[in-house]
Amino acid sequence: MLLSVVGARHNIAEGKSEPNRPAVLGETTHDYFYYENVNECGYGFSAHFFKKFVVLKTTTGYGTLSCFGMGASFDGVYIKVKQ
Repeated sequence: MLLSVVGARHNIAEGKSEPNRPAVLGETTHDYFYYENVNECGYGFSAHFFKKFVVLKTTTGYGTLSCFGMGASFDGVYIKVKQ
């Protein structure tokens, strides 16, 4: 998993799962995950998957966004598109 999201001021929020610590889908429904400590600042987020979109939300408080720069985070609703 690699996420890159452009923030309001053209900063990039980027993180990837560690090879020995992958994001794990929820046990029952397999339509969400929580991932903590994405970067050195301890940023964490959740992802909730729906048929045509995904919702990403910061779970660790906005003090952890300083690693990404002003205005950047993973927060948002992302629509599925065909490539």
